[in-house]
Amino acid sequence: MLSEGQAAARQNIVPLVPTDDGDPALRAEVMEALKTVRDPEIPVNLVDLGLIYSLAVSQHGVVHVDMTLTTPACPVAGSLPGQVQHMVSLVPGVSVVLVNLVWEPPWTRDRMSQEAMLELGLLKRDFVFSFAALINLAAASASAIKCLTVTRRARSERPDRIAA
Repeated sequence: MLSEGQAAARQNIVPLVPTDDGDPALRAEVMEALKTVRDPEIPVNLVDLGLIYSLAVSQHGVVHVDMTLTTPACPVAGSLPGQVQHMVSLVPGVSVVLVNLVWEPPWTRDRMSQEAMLELGLLKRDFVFSFAALINLAAASASAIKCLTVTRRARSERPDRIAA
C-alpha cells in the first residue's frame, strides 16, 4: 500500500520517454537555444554542423536531445553535452533536459548545412545560387533578349526615328 505522499508523488510523475507532443513554439525556442552552442574548434553552431540528430519536446517540457560529435576522440566530448543541457535548460517552459551522446550513424560533412559549409569556406559564395535566384536570372535574361529583339527590329524598320 502506498502512503499518501507516495501516491501524490506518483500522480505527478512526468514520463521521461522521448515524445515529441509538446508545443511547437517551445520546440522552436529549444532549437534556437541549440544554435547558440558552438563547437569550440569549429566556429559553427551544433545545429548547422549537423551534430544534433534528434530533438523531442514533450507536453510536460521534457526535452530529449540526441547529438553526436565530429569524432569519438573529440576533446570536448566531456563538456559539450553539458553545454547543450545548460543552454536548453534556460529556455522558459523546459522542465527537464536529457542529452544523449550517440555515435551511430557516424557524423560526416554531408550533415552540415549549406550555411555552415559557406562559413567554413567549403563552398564558394559565387557558385551558390538558390532556385529563386536562378529563376530571376532566367527571367531577366529572357526580358533582355526580348528587348534587344524589339530594338533591332525597330531599327531595321525605321532607322530614321531610332538613335543608335
